[in-house]
Amino acid sequence: MMQARRRENSTGEVQPFAGLVKCADCGSSLNVSYDKRKGRYTGFSCWVYKNYGKERCTSHAIGWKTLNQLVLEDIRRNALDAHRHVADYMDMLLAIKEERQKEDIDRSRRELKTIDKRMDELTKILNKLYEDAALEKISEERYQAMAPKYEREQIELRGKRDALTAELARNDEVYNNIQQFIPLIWKYTNIQELTPYILNELIEKIVVHEKEIGADGVKTQQVDIYYKFIGLINQKAEGGCKGEVVKVKRTEIENQPA
Repeated sequence: MMQARRRENSTGEVQPFAGLVKCADCGSSLNVSYDKRKGRYTGFSCWVYKNYGKERCTSHAIGWKTLNQLVLEDIRRNALDAHRHVADYMDMLLAIKEERQKEDIDRSRRELKTIDKRMDELTKILNKLYEDAALEKISEERYQAMAPKYEREQIELRGKRDALTAELARNDEVYNNIQQFIPLIWKYTNIQELTPYILNELIEKIVVHEKEIGADGVKTQQVDIYYKFIGLINQKAEGGCKGEVVKVKRTEIENQPA
């Protein structure tokens, strides 16, 4: 996957964020703009918006420097917290995952219960059909017209049940994932710049939301950074791992140069 994301521009340079930056609304990748005259990347905007216009999506535009700085600071902050407050940091990650995990588990269990109930009903229906056909209460033609439909539904439900069971099993891997993530983030405590390798080793995806304008006229833009093994980490505002939980957000007081 890391190799597949090594997209080079016309000068042979690898675009570090290739394949990672996504639109929060339509899910498509954000296109990167490149200034050939100045030889640098300038910003990102939604691919769907660029190709189909505002009828399909909005721009979700963000400057290259802004996104680069946001991600760099978020990696540094997580790495520093993981070093300084490793126990608190692990507790925070567990709490975040367990909160999401509980919602996923509850949903999966409800779906499993519904599927199991329907599978029991199908078993009874098919047994009754087979018995009625054997006792010639219904014709063979009638049996052949009805039974395959229920058998196909049964096969489809088994597939769904297997997928849900696997999903529940994956939720048990939370602690192991955190154990793998901690030494990974430790490596980047003092990084000074982002490279394609660092981004692809650490980041699963970066989701950019549309800008919002507050009552005071100040623009804000939410950027969600999903890490490998962990997913979205709601960052702490102040004071390391014991601060208030907030999402990574950039504020524009004035238009920033790309």
